[in-house]
This record gives sequence, C-alpha cells and structure tokens, in this order.
Amino acid sequence: MLTLKKIFSDGMIFQRDTENTISGKADAGAGISLYLLKNGGEVFSDKTTADSDGCWKIILPPIKGSKVPYSMCVECGEEKLTVKDVYSGELFLISGQSNMELPMSRTYYPFEDAAPHTDYPLIHEFRAPIVNCFTIGERHDDFAGGEWKSAVGENILPMSATGYYFAAEIFKRLDIPVGLVNTSAGGAAVESFMPYDMIKKYKIHDEFLAEATKENYIENTQKADMAREGEWSKALGTNDFGLVPSDDMSTCTVPCSTEDIEELKGFSGRLYFFKEFDLPDDFPQTGAMLILGTITDSDISYINGVKVGETGYLYPPRYYPVPDGVLKKGKNTVAVRVDIRSGLGGFTKGKRYCLKSGNRIIDLSGEWRYAIAKRSEPIKPSVFFQGNPLALYANLAAPSFGIKYRAMVWYQGETNCGRPEYYKQMFTELVEMYRKECGCELPVIYTQLVNFEGMCEHDPSQSWASFRKAQLDCLDIPDTAMAVTADIGEYNDLHPKNKRDIGKRLAYCAGGLLYGDKTIFARCTKAAASENGGRTDITLTFDTGVYLQYADASAFEAVFEDGTFRCETDGTEHCSETLKMSVPHTGKLIKVRYAWRNNPYMFNLLDLEIKHVSPFEITL
Repeated sequence: MLTLKKIFSDGMIFQRDTENTISGKADAGAGISLYLLKNGGEVFSDKTTADSDGCWKIILPPIKGSKVPYSMCVECGEEKLTVKDVYSGELFLISGQSNMELPMSRTYYPFEDAAPHTDYPLIHEFRAPIVNCFTIGERHDDFAGGEWKSAVGENILPMSATGYYFAAEIFKRLDIPVGLVNTSAGGAAVESFMPYDMIKKYKIHDEFLAEATKENYIENTQKADMAREGEWSKALGTNDFGLVPSDDMSTCTVPCSTEDIEELKGFSGRLYFFKEFDLPDDFPQTGAMLILGTITDSDISYINGVKVGETGYLYPPRYYPVPDGVLKKGKNTVAVRVDIRSGLGGFTKGKRYCLKSGNRIIDLSGEWRYAIAKRSEPIKPSVFFQGNPLALYANLAAPSFGIKYRAMVWYQGETNCGRPEYYKQMFTELVEMYRKECGCELPVIYTQLVNFEGMCEHDPSQSWASFRKAQLDCLDIPDTAMAVTADIGEYNDLHPKNKRDIGKRLAYCAGGLLYGDKTIFARCTKAAASENGGRTDITLTFDTGVYLQYADASAFEAVFEDGTFRCETDGTEHCSETLKMSVPHTGKLIKVRYAWRNNPYMFNLLDLEIKHVSPFEITL
C-alpha cells in the first residue's frame, strides 16, 4: 500500500532554496513516480523503487519561495496520492514545553479590547501529537498523526501563540509562506527529547530510567495513578456539605494562599469559598463572565447554585461564562469548591476576581467566607510522563529528523530550572543531535526564561536566575541566538499572555542569525574592581555599547565574601562599552550580578538598539 509521511500532506510547506526529501512506504520492490505541478504544468518528476522494507524516497531539487501553490502526485501502479496546496517558503521546527505549546486561545484577556488576530493564509502549522515512549532504542520515522492548518479564522486559536507571532514577523519581512512544525509538549524537559544512551551519561536519571524502561511501565503507572486518584476523590466526597453556607464559617481575604490562614497552613483536601454580592438593577444580566484569576489546584464554581465552570489544574485562567437567567437583581452568591492536593493552594495573588458584563465590573475581591469540607493527606501526584527523560524522543524528536528547516525555535527550560548546572551540556548535545540527524548545521533560536515568582514570594536559591545564566552560556554554541525576555513575563503566571513580544524578539534574533541584519547581542565580558577610600569601584566591560535606561544601578549587585550589596552610579555612563559603579568596600569582591532575581524588580540595561541585555553573573 502506498503511503506518504504525515508531514507530506495538504497545506505542507517545504524549505525553499535547498533539496528536500519526500518519503513514504509501498510494497517492497514497487516502482514509485513523483510529479510536482504548478499552474497545471509539470515542474519536476522522478522515479524510484521501494527497498526491501518498503521504504522509498525522492529528492526534490531546490525551489525558490513562492506564494503560488504546487500540487504533488505520487503514483505506484494503480495507486495515486495527490497532495494539494504545497508551498515553498521558510520552514521552522518549533519545540519546547508549554510556553511554546500554549495556543492562541490562551492569550485572550477579557480586560483588553479584543483586537482580531490577523489572518495569514500563508502561515501554516503542523502540530505533531504527543505520544510518550520509554522503550530503549525505539524511534519512529513518522509522526503518530497531525495535519497542516493555515492561520485563518478559527484555525488560529489552537496554534502556538509564540509560533504564530514569530511566523507573522517573518512573513511580514519576506512575504513568502512560513511553515511551523510544532513538536512542543507541556512540561517537557530537555532530556524528554533525548535518546536513552545520551541521557545515561549524566547518571542523574538512572533510578527513573530503570523503572520507566520496564515492559508496560506506562500502562501500569496509569492504572495505579487512576486508582489512587479515584480513592482520593471518593474520600473528599465523604461528608461533603456542598453548596449550603452556614453562619459560623470563617472569613478570609481573596486573593489569598492557604499559607495566609493559620488553620489552613499545610492544608490538603476540599474547601468551599462563598461570596455574596449585590447586582444593581442596571447591570447587564446577559453575556456576563465570572473571572477568578487562577486557583490551586482545581475548582468547580457556581453562581446561585448553578455551575458556571470548572478547571482541573492550576494554570488555566478561570474565565467562566454565566448562562443567561442565572444572575438576579439584588443578592447573589458565588460558591467555589477548591480541591488542594499537596499542602499549598488558594487564589493566585495579583489576578482579577470579579463579575464582568460588557464594560461593567463588580469586584469580588476582599472578604469571603470559607469552610473545610474534608481535610486529607496530600496525594502523590500522577506521573507526568512527557516531563521525564526519554519520553518524547521516539515520537516527537525522531520523526522530525531528516526534514530541512530554516532553523529550530526553542522555548523550554522551566522544567529544568532546578538543575541549571547540567543544562548547557544537555542543550549542546540536543542541538548537535538535531544537526547530525537533519544533515545540516541547523541554526537554533531560543527563548530565555521570562520573569516569574510563582506562589512563593521568596526563593533563596533564585533558581530561575541561575537558569538564565545557563541559557546565556548556551550562546557559546555556534549559530545560536537567544531572545531576552525577563521584562515581559508575569510574576504570578507561569504562562504569560504576552506571546506577541516573545514572537517579535525571536524574529529579531532570526534577523541577525538568518537574514544578515546587524543585530546587537551585548554580553558582559569582564569585571574589574579597585579600592577607592571606603568604597569599591567596579568597571564592567561589554562587547558592544550599553547604557542604563535611567540612572539607577540597584539592579546590579556586588557579592563580597561577607555579603551582597546593591551598586550605585551617577548615571553618566551612556552609550559606552563600559559601565562604572561603586559599593561600600567590605573586603574581597567575588562576583557582580545584574537582574539576579527570578522576577527582576528592575531591568534597565539596554544595548544601542534599545534591546534589553540579558541578566548575568560574572566572576572576578
């Protein structure tokens, strides 16, 4: 039976100006003919024979980018396959974890004007399905499924938001089709895309791999997880009093964490929260939305006893449409059932909690009442397979090999931030693997982690700051570029909505790495210090001109043997390759840091193109 790989399907985009391999399967020894047509005329044809395993391939010669589609016909005896709307343009492999996977639909924010997203019929995305595999040595040469979708109308909503905005910038620049092969997976580690032998060299996952590579590991683990989840959920329902509030309930201030409430510190189990509000006579009762920020871990929310929405985990925003007829003039009640799994939960601070209809808003933050429905022991989390080493190699990484891309665009690191010391080596090996398997020096553009604090207001280890340094060091890999983004995240959201600027900054990197722009990527190359009376003078040297956006150097820290101090400057050093600052002299200076926080409180060092300079730490 004649087949083509999944990626060779209607709407496909192949890389312009280079050879491209078209491949598939047929009966062993069968003759295969391929025809490439444009405007009804043949522009290329070739023949081959399937090998003993039934595999065949035909190499297309380099073709210039074109907004006019081709069609491709493949014949084998009486069998014929036709692929329509085939384009030649720029093809990018986009991969990583949830912030690359995050769809356009998740960038919606009800407090902003809903400007329609631009249709780009010549931007196409192929989304490969996530299939986990822990079998040693297994790798597939085709994706488990997937189809090409053009960025038009409702098709835009499930597309990678980062990918869409990146592709839009490339399209506006080149005016040729742009294709995205999306192999991202939420929660993925860099090791998730690596083969077994590569991972084993690090010795840090031996215990997991010994278990995960056993026969039927996924099936057995899923069965055990489901049983445990079922028992936990059943226990929570015991003596659950439901939506009936009582007069003797405790009060709290929403938004809040359970850590803010003495009796709920370390709480796991089920809570109910209640809020009464008055609906004015002139408040629109149709088209209303209950907005509850984000909630840890899961919730079911009600208005006047009617369920308006539920979410099973903490990350998605709670935007719940209220059915017509539920609201009433005068007194109304919101009830939120919250299940907390591991000793820390609640309503995310810094988010909006309100009822919205049109331009009218009723604020729901402030005093709420709460009651404990069921206290339980913390539940062990279910295994999140794709976040583990080896999981995605066979079905996401391997099938993407052998395809010609203009570059790989990578947005990943959150899962690896606990072990920054391994990341540069791992990422280097990952890049080398893709380059070897794709048969070219594949350029790589990647995203540095944005600013983020999480539920914990203080992280002494500053793990995200340390990880950003590891990512900065990855620029030592040839033909790479990094988008600096530590100013456009959200301190209280792992998945910031502003993917537009992420995409633009990745496209800016593409301009320098791929298209000959004279872009500037400033890095601190040297630090020197000298004692000056009771102060230590510090000089930082960069590989290009930099300046402070405003005269405040407190984002710079001098690390001495006996403490850390914020730096000071008079702000006169502008457009120079050096910055000078000082601190009180307290002994031997060890390091100088800039924006060394998970969520930098100040981020004002720019290069001459008014692009932010990466956070850094440099040792004297």
